[in-house]
Amino acid sequence: MIEPYHVESTCPAGAAEDTSVTVRRDGRIAGKIRVFFPPGPEGTLQISLAVTGSDGSSRNLITFPGANYITGDSTTLEYECTAPLWANEVIVVSANNTDGVNDHAYAVIFSIDYGG
Repeated sequence: MIEPYHVESTCPAGAAEDTSVTVRRDGRIAGKIRVFFPPGPEGTLQISLAVTGSDGSSRNLITFPGANYITGDSTTLEYECTAPLWANEVIVVSANNTDGVNDHAYAVIFSIDYGG
């Protein structure tokens, strides 16, 4: 069973926020993670995706060459990912808006394949 997730928010100017999705049972990311930046942020909105285990360990779902986050403006970025996931892990979508004046929207879209 493949279950889609759509994390969408507007991060306030000068703020950071996290949105969490708890993994219901063992599975894996089903192919692609899409990160959408509408027009406006011009690189000031930083997005990262990580998985946190029940033991407090953390691993990135997407590796970022030269940075720990993704930025963009008026674009959708796609990343191939089939990372394994275990029950009760938490996928954390983090946004950091370094623009001190404007709020910026974003969306992160992915699916979890829970198998049969």
